[in-house]
Amino acid sequence: MRRRVEAPDRTGSRDRVDVIDGARALFLVRYGLTGLGTEIAEETRVLCTWTADREAQVYAARAAYDRRTTA
Repeated sequence: MRRRVEAPDRTGSRDRVDVIDGARALFLVRYGLTGLGTEIAEETRVLCTWTADREAQVYAARAAYDRRTTA
């Protein structure tokens, strides 16, 4: 006899426990990025780092623009 016991949780996990002939077996679902996902994640990290490194310049340029357009 086989029956599945799934308890939905707030994380959307797909982990489950199957009961097979009275024995319990835990199945875990693992998620990961594909090669393309890993590549774009690295590109995104580079962009985020570039942006963070220039945050002060961005705010200064914004303030200068605001002074020119409101004067």
